[in-house]
Amino acid sequence: MNIKVTSSGGVFDKRQRELKEFQHAMKALNGTVAAINFTAAPESVAAAIRQVEQAVDEKVAPYSDNGMVVKIGDEMKERYRNHILELAKSKV
Repeated sequence: MNIKVTSSGGVFDKRQRELKEFQHAMKALNGTVAAINFTAAPESVAAAIRQVEQAVDEKVAPYSDNGMVVKIGDEMKERYRNHILELAKSKV
């Protein structure tokens, strides 16, 4: 008995769409995300973090219903936040 198994939309189509959106989001996040200047002052550091987070959010906003994009956006914001905090420590 031969059985032919094919994909008929549904989950497969959804995953293809999510992967395509992920590719577009990664292109949007590639390169300069934001240009910021800040001092070691806590309010300046906080403003810089907000600016970078907003820039990332704007770039991934078209894909906010895509869990993969949301996850990478959150990871990037955390990485940038930690980098800004490290740079601020070195400015003291």
